[in-house]
Formats: sequence, C-alpha cells, structure tokens
Amino acid sequence: METRTLTYKVVEGNELHADLHWKRGSPTTKDGKGHPIVLILHGGGLVLGSKEIVPRSQIAYLTKAGFLVVVPNYRLCPQVSAFEGPITDSRDCLIWAKENADALLRHDAGRAGYQVNNEKVAVMGHSAGGGLALSIASLSTPQAPVAAVLDFYGSKYLQDPSYHAPHPLYANVPETWDEGYMNQVLIGPQVSSASPYLGNEMPPPRDAWLRTHLKRGTWITAVVKDGHIDRIDGSTGFSRDYPPTMFIQGTSDTFTSHSFSESAYSELRELGVNAELLLVPGKDHMFDMVLNEEDADFRDFVVPGLRFLMANTGLPLRE
Repeated sequence: METRTLTYKVVEGNELHADLHWKRGSPTTKDGKGHPIVLILHGGGLVLGSKEIVPRSQIAYLTKAGFLVVVPNYRLCPQVSAFEGPITDSRDCLIWAKENADALLRHDAGRAGYQVNNEKVAVMGHSAGGGLALSIASLSTPQAPVAAVLDFYGSKYLQDPSYHAPHPLYANVPETWDEGYMNQVLIGPQVSSASPYLGNEMPPPRDAWLRTHLKRGTWITAVVKDGHIDRIDGSTGFSRDYPPTMFIQGTSDTFTSHSFSESAYSELRELGVNAELLLVPGKDHMFDMVLNEEDADFRDFVVPGLRFLMANTGLPLRE
C-alpha cells in the first residue's frame, strides 16, 4: 500500500490534510475506467479525533480491493459549527479528490498505471463520521455524486429527545472544571486534529468541554450553534434518490442506540432505496476499531460492509 498526505483545502491560512492510500495492481471497476474513490470520515463527536484513528485494517482491505482511499482531517467543533466545519470540509475533500486525484496519481513519481475512476465515489464513516457520511450523501450533486454509503453506528435522527437529554454514560462524570476552563477550547488557532485524552487526571479543555455537554445533554445544540439541526442530520435527506446505504451497529451499543440504524434501514427500504442492515450481537460502540483482517469478527461484521461498497461502485468482489 502506498500513501501520500496532501493539502486539500486552506482556510484562513490553515491547511487541511488528507491521506491518500492506494495499491498498484489492485482491481479496477468492471467497466475498466479505473479505481473508485472511498472517503472515510473519522469519529470523535465532531470535537475530537483525526484521520489517524481510522482503522488501518479497513484501509488495507479497501486498497487491496481496488479503492483509492481518502481519509481527511476536518475542522473540529466548537470553534466552528458542525455544518461550516466537519460537513463542509468533508464535502470539499470529496470534490477535491474527484477533481484532482487522477491527475495526482496517474503519473505519481513518474510512474504511470494508477487511474482513478472519479465517476464512482463512496463515503463511509464511524460514529460521528458515519453521520457525516450520511450528510455528504444527502448533499450529493452532479459535482459530488455518491454511489454508496457505509455507516458504522453513526449519529442520525438528531431531533430525537435522547440526543438532548443527559447521556447516561456520562452521568457520573464530575464537573470539576468551570466554564472558563472548558471555554479555553475556543481560544487559539482552529484545530483539525485532536487525540482524545485517555488519562485519569483533569482532561484538557477540549475533552472537558465535550464530556460536559454530553453529560448535560447539550452536545448537539452546542456543535450546531445556529439551531438548524436538520442541516447536519443526514437522515433528513433520505429520499427515493438516496444512494445505496448499509448500516452496521452492535446490539449492545451504549453510546448510540442501534434502534436508529434499524429505523434508517426501514425508512430507506420503504423509499425503494437499496439498503442493508447488519446488527452485531453483543457488540458496543466502536467495536471494529481494534479488529485485524485475520479476526473472525472482522470477516463477519466488517467485510460485509466493505463488500457492499465494492458491489455498488463496480469493483469485483473478493473471495
């Protein structure tokens, strides 16, 4: 697998980067037009995370299958709203890849042979990234068409009262930091990469901000900023023209109820959209993050989603 990190956008002097991963000699689409693109969007509640947390095993599988895999950073909330930052940046990265990737890679380092099929573009994501993938598909236009979507336990139906009530996972989180400390997250340059704090001591302001808003049930309104929740909810864009979509989620997900994936699947099926649902028995949120290609759970609960993307972008299915 080959990788390049490139700048896909500059905002107020800040460069936004995306990793491009590909494998020469991998299959092309059945029409012979080259390698389709898949954009993978990371999770982190739109406040934390980066392109580095996307599972390498999934990237490796997709490159071997024939995809050009594009994994971007996007501007993180709350310095910017969810629509102006994560959604707009992700869509801009998709357009950038569609318009530029072929020229960048066809003669990369003087070597010919990797042709990108920019007529076939898929999007996928994990957790908040799954919600972003649904939103990008909702905004699909001739400039940025989406051929297929894969949503791993993503955020959707954001008007549901459960998103606006204190999150039970954070009920026992002590509020030992004041508003001034948390709001330091708003000071300084815009951030497009932030590793979650996993320690036991006082968390950095960004982590404290997110934990507190989840505890209070104000996360959605805080990242939306302008009250227009529908603008960042991909499920509001479901229609008969929505692209083929697959949902994968554990039945023991303690962060987001798997009932939302069931509802989304049913709604799309009723609209006549090619939709699939894979509920993973007993698995919690982000169950796939540590799986390797050799793991049985990867084969049983991740590969079906990746093959769904392959089938809907014209790639031959691997055995």
